[in-house]
Amino acid sequence: MMSQTHVLLSAAAFTKPGAPLRNCAALLGAVLPDASIYVMLGIMRFQGVEQRRIWGEIYWQEPWQFFSAASNSVPLFLSVFVIGLMLQRFAKTPALEFTSVFLAGLGLSALLHLAFDFPVHADDAHRHFWPITDWRFFSPLSYWDSRHFGDYVRLFEGLIGIAVSIILLRRFKQLWVRIAVGLALASYLLVPAFFIWSMSTG
Repeated sequence: MMSQTHVLLSAAAFTKPGAPLRNCAALLGAVLPDASIYVMLGIMRFQGVEQRRIWGEIYWQEPWQFFSAASNSVPLFLSVFVIGLMLQRFAKTPALEFTSVFLAGLGLSALLHLAFDFPVHADDAHRHFWPITDWRFFSPLSYWDSRHFGDYVRLFEGLIGIAVSIILLRRFKQLWVRIAVGLALASYLLVPAFFIWSMSTG
C-alpha cells in the first residue's frame, strides 16, 4: 500500500484528540517501514540515478535490502510493542511512562502497516520475518503492478483512504488536521502522476 494509506489507517485506528504522544507514535509507526525506501530514493535521485535503475537494480542491492528487511520486520516491531507493554507495568517515573506509551504505540502502528502490506506485494515482497528467516510471501496481488491486479487493488485502496478520512474528519475538528487529510486524499492522484512523470523523464 501507499504510505499515505498507512498513515490514514493508523491515524483512524490509534489517534485521538488530546493525546499528542500517542498520536505521534502512531504516525511515526505508520511511516517507519517505508522510511528506508524514501532515504534510498532521495540519495539516488540527488546523485542523478535514473528511476528505472533505482527500482530495477539498486533497490535489490545491499545495504538497501538490509534496511528494507529491518524496517519491515514483524519480529522487530513486535518486540518493540512488547517492550512498551512491559515497561507500562513497571513505569514508576514520567520518563518511563513516556517511553512505554511511545514504544507500544509505535510498534502496534508499524505492525498494522505490515499487516496491510503483506497481501499486496507480489514480485517485490518483503522479508517480513527477518531476521528469523528470509522467506518472502509472493502474493498474487500487487498494490501497484497491473500484472497482479494492481488496478483493482489501487481502487480498493482509494476507497479505504476515503472511508478512514471521513472517520478522521469527524474525530478531529482542527483546521490543520483537515488540511492534512485533504492532502493525503489528493496524493492518491498526485503520487502516481509523479512516478509516471519521473519514470518517463528518467
